[in-house]
Parts: sequence; structure tokens; C-alpha cells
Amino acid sequence: MQLPPAPATAPLVERRDLIRRAALKGRVIAEFAEMPGLRLTFWQATRLFGVSEAVCDRVLGQLVAEGILCRSVSGAYTRRESWR
Repeated sequence: MQLPPAPATAPLVERRDLIRRAALKGRVIAEFAEMPGLRLTFWQATRLFGVSEAVCDRVLGQLVAEGILCRSVSGAYTRRESWR
């Protein structure tokens, strides 16, 4: 018995879990809102939030781009003063 040929293109599968990413973003925002003086390095944030480096980089980068967090010259993430 011969199998039919494979389709020319496989259907696209969304690899990102958008619901989990939104929940993580909410958690990061809440941590910085509850502790206005909080300053985290990238590595501290990765450990605190229990996520991979790639996920942490994307989420923190998105929050910086949205103006919620800012990054100091030393690389620490803090809450933007004008936020809230």
C-alpha cells in the first residue's frame, strides 16, 4: 500500500502561548507596581519569574517598548516613573 504524497506546505502552528504570555506580563507588571523601588537584573528577573531566558527577554523587552519598564545604564529593569 502506497501512502498519499505529503502536502506541499504544512499548516502553520502557533508556537507561542499567548494566554500564558499575557499572564506573565500581568505578573511582572504587578510585581513592579507593588514594589515601586524594585530593580531587577535580567538574571534576577529570570529566576524570580521562573521562565527561560528567551521568554524573559521577550516579555521585559515588550514592557520596555510599551513604556511600563525602563532599563538603566547598568542593565537593571525598573518601573518607569511616569507609569501609574
